[in-house]
Amino acid sequence: MKATLWKAPKTERFSSFSISGEMTHTTVTSNDGQESRETFLATDALTGAERWPVL
Repeated sequence: MKATLWKAPKTERFSSFSISGEMTHTTVTSNDGQESRETFLATDALTGAERWPVL
């Protein structure tokens, strides 16, 4: 079994991850208390650091 490299905070909803090279991509839905927003998110596959979001 492989060790967990990183974890991301849970959002209300998210899609499956895709992995390309050293980046992961997914769509998450978050709620700031006033509105829900879907965001396409790219993270570093090795560290979990956010590379860029598209709102």
